[in-house]
Amino acid sequence: MDNMSSPVKRSKFLVYTVEECNSCHLKTKRAFQIGDYIYKDGGECTKCKGKMKIAMIYSEKSEQ
Repeated sequence: MDNMSSPVKRSKFLVYTVEECNSCHLKTKRAFQIGDYIYKDGGECTKCKGKMKIAMIYSEKSEQ
């Protein structure tokens, strides 16, 4: 048996949260924060001052 195993290469991912305004449908992307979940109330819309909700959470492969 060979105890010498090749190191496992792990990819790094960046996780983002997309918030969408209920009124004007403006979408904003920000870094994921612990506690984020789909349909969670977000902040205030910068365009129309409406309510934002989290519409999507996704990851992108890091370039590093």
